[in-house]
Amino acid sequence: MTGNIFLSKRNSFEIANPQISISKSMSHNFAQLKYYNIEFTIVAKGYIVFRACVFSADEEICIGLHFKKNRLYFIELFRTREYFHDNYNIDLSYADFNNKLEIRYGIPKLNRTIPTIECANSHSSWSFRGMRIEHWIIDRFGPEERLSITFEN
Repeated sequence: MTGNIFLSKRNSFEIANPQISISKSMSHNFAQLKYYNIEFTIVAKGYIVFRACVFSADEEICIGLHFKKNRLYFIELFRTREYFHDNYNIDLSYADFNNKLEIRYGIPKLNRTIPTIECANSHSSWSFRGMRIEHWIIDRFGPEERLSITFEN
């Protein structure tokens, strides 16, 4: 099923499990997380992290919400610590996330994959009205997978 993450009627990011809607309001999101007893961590001012399932997947991942002036402007999604193990393969992780994104949002507007062994520079991007999904592997201090959703004001 393809479609915008922020549904026009509800203006929210849908979380599959627990079944909640993340809105652009910081106070609404805090209230919802507390109401449903969802454990979260305040990492820094304007940045909270919690675990949930998204994109109709059954795997729990970490969701980081970044707020500026009490408004959501950036969501980052990343694997939990338990996912990383001796056999961890960043290329397989990238392919897994990309497959889930393609099932949910269709073929990316940009899709470039270069094996990490060569240069750690895979990148996919989906653009919708008012938002963008970016998924990439970069090499900073070794290969690092990033998945983010950014919004226009």
